[in-house]
Amino acid sequence: MMIKNYFKHYFKRVDRHYWIPIAILVLAIGYLFYNASVTGSMVNRDIDLKGGKMLSVTTNLTYSELEKIVSEHTSDFNIRSVGGHGFYIIELPQNYNETVLINAIKPDDYSVEAVGPTVSYMFWKQAEVAIIISFILMAIVVFIMFKSAVPSGAVILSAISDVIITVALLDIFGIRVSIAIIGALLMLIGYSVDTDVLLTTKVLKSSKEMEERIYEAFRTGIMTSGTSFAALLVMYLFSASPVIRGISITLVIGLIVDTMNTWVMNAGIIKKWVEKKEII
Repeated sequence: MMIKNYFKHYFKRVDRHYWIPIAILVLAIGYLFYNASVTGSMVNRDIDLKGGKMLSVTTNLTYSELEKIVSEHTSDFNIRSVGGHGFYIIELPQNYNETVLINAIKPDDYSVEAVGPTVSYMFWKQAEVAIIISFILMAIVVFIMFKSAVPSGAVILSAISDVIITVALLDIFGIRVSIAIIGALLMLIGYSVDTDVLLTTKVLKSSKEMEERIYEAFRTGIMTSGTSFAALLVMYLFSASPVIRGISITLVIGLIVDTMNTWVMNAGIIKKWVEKKEII
């Protein structure tokens, strides 16, 4: 009962705080545009989206030892440990001569795979189109469902904010955007819309007091997000696959961001709009 009263008291004043996630969204957009002005790209893309070479090596060196050797020969690289048994993938620029690095590492075994810039550019453009189409279709469904600009706009704004802030945080944490992470971002749109639609439907269609409506939606939404968060965190901590780890950490960050956007920004906007409408 104490927990319920605490959250009901918080939701009573949530319309005073919705500007905080909006301010964070503005900062994230500013950060991405700053990246674009400095590096030519808003995000640090993985090799499958920008082209380059993948040098796979098997060695007795530790991750830190390998990183030190590679950093002495190039500053543009990324190392991933695969399986935890001395197998590493080193991502290098397209024009880098990997022979120098192979001679320095002296691996037990190695292989080199190149990804052409034309193919990777095509993948990147297709990923951009996929995200844009996802947002357009999501917006159409939401507007059909609620038939009102403000609640529909709040749902769409929350989904857009989830993706933008998550992408900015991935870049801050040094996680490169890959095709797998693009897929995770598309999944995040679904997670976001799910909780936002739950909240908006409960607020618009229930006759209980406003704080009770939001709390009931919050109780259901936080349980579904919490179970997803726990499963994804376990995947990230115990998986040896870089693809699975990339997807899971993206969704873990995205769910945290979505919790803020749904229960602070969206809840604040919808509460303010409904109360103003009821007064009028």
